[in-house]
Amino acid sequence: MGWPILLAEAVGVTVISTAIATPFDRFVPVASLAVIYLVGVLSIGMRRGIAGAVLASVLGFLAYNYFFTSPYYSLRVASHESVVALLVFTVSALFTGSLAGRLKQQIEFMRVTQARTQTLYDFARKIASASTTDDVLWAAAAHIAHSLECHSLILMPDGAGDLQQVQGFPRSKRIWRPRFCRSALGLSKERACGGGDRHFARL
Repeated sequence: MGWPILLAEAVGVTVISTAIATPFDRFVPVASLAVIYLVGVLSIGMRRGIAGAVLASVLGFLAYNYFFTSPYYSLRVASHESVVALLVFTVSALFTGSLAGRLKQQIEFMRVTQARTQTLYDFARKIASASTTDDVLWAAAAHIAHSLECHSLILMPDGAGDLQQVQGFPRSKRIWRPRFCRSALGLSKERACGGGDRHFARL
């Protein structure tokens, strides 16, 4: 999520909060209007995390001070009551936004953990039901592909010591020739190799 989009959402939440609070300005205490901005901070914190919540808190503070504290339409603060109201709003907004952002992070972490656990469970179930070596290799290739969100290939040396592709996920996937050569060279040197390895960069 880029900062321009995050800023646009924070501005949008602040504008909506101000539009909602304006009709109530004559009927409720000024301090009560801060709750409307806090709801906006909470909503963007749940969607965009701590960064969005802090940004919405700052913009909400400026809008709250500009429109609803005397002198109106100015960022100056003329009374002690307004200072207290602004301080309470700032602390409450930052606290609420921080909690919302942390809750969002915990929810995302729980989702990732649940998905990882489900993947491991599926892998264990496939291994337990495998009856041949090919089934085990296919389960391993599928698990790697799902875990890393990529295509997965398994290469093993045959009886003559030549490297052969024995399994892949999806099954129709074939290794690109330069990568096969790189893998064969890595096997002969008994070391791991990758596309960014300077020793195999020419392959």
